[in-house]
Amino acid sequence: VREVVVDVLRLVAGEEEVTLRMNPADEAVLGDNADDLVSRLTTCARGRIVGDESVERGGCVVRTRHGEIDARVESQLGRIAAELRGGDPVPPNEETPS
Repeated sequence: VREVVVDVLRLVAGEEEVTLRMNPADEAVLGDNADDLVSRLTTCARGRIVGDESVERGGCVVRTRHGEIDARVESQLGRIAAELRGGDPVPPNEETPS
């Protein structure tokens, strides 16, 4: 999970405020200094992690004042599947037509 967090936080480097939503079990893996990790990697003034049971383990969602980056595993798999099909990604929790 640390690699996913590091990769997605690099995308928002320089933002003033960053909120990272992730599964609480993954948050525990990052340890007590997880909020500091967000601030250091993004060089933002305010970085914080919010435990969110709706985010499956291994993924995260980053929010800045400019929008959101969805790095949840199911979203990444949806984008890969869409590329293979040559179409738009299927939003999470929606079934692909048979």
